[in-house]
Order: sequence, then C-alpha cells, then structure tokens
Amino acid sequence: MGDNLKFISDHTELFGKLLNYTFDALLVSKLQGSDLQTVFANQTYYSISGLSEDNVIGSPPRITASANSANNLYDSILKHFKKGSLFETECTCLNKAGSPFWAIVKSFPLDTDDEKFCVTIIKEITIRKKRENELKKALQEAKSSKIVKDKFLANMSHEMRTPLNGILGMTQLLEGKDLDEENADYVEEIKLSAENLLAIVNDILEFNFLKSTNFKLENRKFNIRKLLRQVVDNIRSQTEEKGLDLELVISKNVPEYLVGDSVRLSQVLMNILSNSIKFTKNGEIAIFVTTGDVENGKIPVKLMIKDTGIGIPDSMINNIFESFSQVSKSTSYKFGGAGLGLSLVKQLVGYMDGKIDVESTEGVGTAVSLQIPFYLPDKAVGFKTLKSSETDSIKESFSGDKILIVDDYTVNRRIVKGMMKKLGVDADEAEDGSEALEMINQNNYSAVFMDVHMPGMGGLEATRRIREHDEKSKRDVPIIAITASVLDRDIEECKQAGMDGFIAKPFTYDELYNSFKEFIKNGRSSNSKTPEQSKDFSGLDLNNLYELTGGDEDLLKEIMELFLSQTPDLMSKIITHFNSSEYDKVKEFSHTLKPTFTYVGMEKATELTEKIESMAGENNPDAGKLEELISELNVICTEAINKVKSALSSMS
Repeated sequence: MGDNLKFISDHTELFGKLLNYTFDALLVSKLQGSDLQTVFANQTYYSISGLSEDNVIGSPPRITASANSANNLYDSILKHFKKGSLFETECTCLNKAGSPFWAIVKSFPLDTDDEKFCVTIIKEITIRKKRENELKKALQEAKSSKIVKDKFLANMSHEMRTPLNGILGMTQLLEGKDLDEENADYVEEIKLSAENLLAIVNDILEFNFLKSTNFKLENRKFNIRKLLRQVVDNIRSQTEEKGLDLELVISKNVPEYLVGDSVRLSQVLMNILSNSIKFTKNGEIAIFVTTGDVENGKIPVKLMIKDTGIGIPDSMINNIFESFSQVSKSTSYKFGGAGLGLSLVKQLVGYMDGKIDVESTEGVGTAVSLQIPFYLPDKAVGFKTLKSSETDSIKESFSGDKILIVDDYTVNRRIVKGMMKKLGVDADEAEDGSEALEMINQNNYSAVFMDVHMPGMGGLEATRRIREHDEKSKRDVPIIAITASVLDRDIEECKQAGMDGFIAKPFTYDELYNSFKEFIKNGRSSNSKTPEQSKDFSGLDLNNLYELTGGDEDLLKEIMELFLSQTPDLMSKIITHFNSSEYDKVKEFSHTLKPTFTYVGMEKATELTEKIESMAGENNPDAGKLEELISELNVICTEAINKVKSALSSMS
C-alpha cells in the first residue's frame, strides 16, 4: 500500500487527468453550514451537463441540467452523507441538450487527514437500459402473440361449442318428455357422447385450464357398467381395423351406480386406450375393473388397461407423463401424434384424488393402473342426476316474468325458451343487438339472456347501449351473457361491458335456472367495474419517454417543459440559417433537434429531421426540396408543441 501512495504522490498530474477524463461524471463536495458545496467536478460532468464552473463550483451537487428533479436526489445525498452512509440509485438524468439518459448515481463520504468530502459518481447505463427495454418489448410481443392465439382459440371455441350446445340443449329438453325406455337410452347415449366431445374440445382449446382455479369436477350419478361398455364400443371399430382383440372384464363387486365425474372418467379411459391402440401392432388390449374397500362413503374403482404393444424402455418410463412427450422421436414419426394423452390423464386423475401407475416391458407390452375414488349414491350429497326432469319438482315457478333471448342461432333461442317455459316464464326473441334494443324500448323484461358474438351489433355493444338508456328500469335490467367463448378475458370483457352474469355454452337447465333465480331475487350484481382510465395524451405517444423516466412524473413534466422551451428556438434557427443558405448550421441544429422528437414519440418529425440533416450535409443541396422538408417540419413541430402543451395540461 505504501508503494501505491508513493506512486500517486509522485504522479499527481497523471491522476488529476485520470479523474478529469474518466468515463463517469464525478463531483466532490464539502459540507458548508447545513448544505453541501461542490469543490470539484471532472470534465466528463461538464461535458454531459453543459454547465460551466461558475454554475457548479460552490453550489450543491446537481445531477440534472435543471434543478426540479435534482432536488430530490440532492436531499437523499445530503441525508446519507450526514449519516456517513452510502447512497445509490438508478434514475434518469438530463444532458446539456435536455435529452434524458439513464444513470446509476452513487454518493459516499470520504475522509482525508483533516477534511471530510462527499463524492458523487454518475455512471451512464443507457445502453443497458435500452437492452432491458428491448427485452420488455420482446416479452410484450410474445404476449401479443399469445393474445392472437387466444383470440383464435376463442373463435374456434365459439364455432365448435355452439352446435354442441344445440345437441346437449335439445337432449335436456327431450329428457323432460315421457319417453319409453329404449328412446330414453338413445337420448342418454347422445348426451354422454356429446359431453365427451365437449370435454375433448375444451382440452384441445385450453390444455392448461386444469391448473386454473376455475376447473371443477361434476358430481353426477352414473351407471359405471354402462359407461365402460360404451367406451369399449366407441373404440371397437379401431381395434377391429388393426386386428386387435378387445376385452372388458368387470368384477361382480363393482356397483352398478356411482356418483362422480363420469365425463372425466370416460376421457381418462379414452386417452389411455387411444395410446394402447396406437402403439399396439398385434395382440390384444384388455380392461380389468374391480373395487377396493369403502372408506368415508367412497369406493375406490381400480382399472387396469393392458396391451401387447411396443412397450416403453425403463429409461423413458418417468417421462411419459410430460406434456407433448413421446417415448422417442422415432415413435412420433411412426405412429403420429404429440403425446398429449398421458400428461392430460395424470392431471385429471390427480384432480379426481386418484392414482396412476405404469408398468412396461419394451417389446412385450404396457399396463396402466388407475385407482379413482367415487361416492356411493346413498353417501353422496348434492350430486346431479342424469335426467333433469327428476329435479323439476323442486324448481320455483316464475309465472308472470318475461325475458328477452338475444342470439343469432335459432336452436340456442329455442333451448333457452324451452327451458324457461318450464319455469312459467314468457320469452321474446331477438336475432341481434339492434333488434334487442328495439324490443327493450317496447317492453319491460325481468332479465335479458344475451349472446356475445352476433352478426351486426354484438352483445357487448348492445349491453353498453342498454346501460345508457334514459329509463332507469330498462337501464338496470339484469343482462346474463350466454356465450361459447370461455376464456378468462372473454368473461372480463362481458363484465366491462356491463353484463351481470356469465353462462358458458353448453349450459344445463340447472345453470340457467340458478342464474335467473339469482337476478330475479337479488337484482343486478355490482361486478361491473368502471375500468381504470388510462392517461390520454391527445394522441401523443410518450411510451418511450415513460420508460426512460421510470414513471417519474415530475421528471416527465420537466422534460416536456424543456421540449416546449427549446423546440421553437431550434426550429427558428433552422429556418433562419436556411434563409441565409448556411446549410452547415441547418445540419447542426437539425441534428440537435432530432432526438427531441424521438423522446416524445413524434416519429414523422424524427424522419423529417433526419432527411433535412442528411440533405443539408450534401455539397450542393437541393434548396427547393430542402425548403419543402423544413416547411413540413415546421407544421409538424407546431402540432407537436400543441400536443405537448395539451399533455402537460392533462397531467396537472
């Protein structure tokens, strides 16, 4: 250490130059009374700030080219200095042209033999921040891409779920009729098949929905023996086509009826069996079903699906439950598919409080074991029966109420009308939002069931207009969305438009009844919130400046005020020097003005200043063309000044 000090004392001029021209701005100050006074600033600081020694020496350390934003920083520096502690922060500073740059500001006390100094270092990190912003933009683009995908899925969902709603709705209406046993079985088969298809559609459209809090299992009484036979019948044509034997063995201890989510059980079995068929070239597939001991009103159903397929290597057995995983690339090419099945199965089995296990021998076959608990009918509470007519007797009558059904799909209107007729409710129909508004003007309704996506005026726009109606009774009518779009953002859109409830197609009679009952008894809900108003800057794009200032509104205002004070003068100088044919000065002031427009988002003005700067730098610039560009810039510049004034006014 002694050698270092000797070297410094022998080369004071060298170290003076190093301090003066280091890449970081440096200020040294001393405490005079209750304030710090700057005693030294290096050349880098003067270059950045554009200040002279007269403005710096003897004054408190200034971090920006104007005082407003610097005050807060100075107060922090002074406070930490008096405590003898380090102060460090990231902030935006201003250079001498009034343009912001990002910096790390660090200050700390430094003692000599008989004096105490405050050292402040300003390190520019604009490039790092720019890269961070680029990363943010990349993430935003990725998010935008996801939004596009979600929109596609929402549209796809609507198209596929709408006809399914028709099938399921009509079957529910048929269930209420006096059918003989054979026709009742046909209706039940149609309903089970449609529900299975709906479950598959849901999983394709939103695979990760199982992880959301919105996922719910349905408790319904079902005939497990009939369900198992139906699953086997559904895949028999596939096994026969490949020449495979298919066997179902059900132990006599398996009850006929259980309570649980029959659709999910069917979906699990179909996924496992589809995999078995895919990877079995010859031989057989067998399903063995038995049960365990009853515990807490639940009985564990044990299923084993065995095949004589290609099997799975020991090294890969733990990977088959991963999303989109195949045993190997070769199996994917040979058999097709993305390996979605078992990952989905594992999630479903987990939600059903079940267990799944796989044993396999490569080249011999695979056995998938399931154990899923179900309630016994006499132990279950609050489950749905298969036939809605069984619960009709407990439904409350709403005779005298009248509703409006708005949907462009005739079948959907017939379903809602048929279901509500059971409750004694009269219904009017409208095919789109415009017709709905006319009907509401002419009638008083207890509630409106509104489709969201319709040709012409959609449900969201119609709802917004209803909420603006002059008559309070019409303005406050409960509006319940009935839509095939089921993503979270679709539900939020309905709320923001002023809708009170949300029913996803396909819906059940119970869901329709419960929703209607809620609003008839309780009136409109208060879930429609006024969206937070975003800042309006009269079309001025200040996003880049927001990023640079880190959301510091005081600094934002300061930079905008600098824009207003400097821009007219710079524009005037460009015009004056052009009129004097001093093109080098036109180039110089255009270059100075250009970043000012960039920071406030005036893209067109930035492009013009670039062209003016480039053309003014030519040996023999085209004066006529240059005059046109400067004239156009002056018009836009005036517009920019007015917009910044408007923006400042809206912020105050």
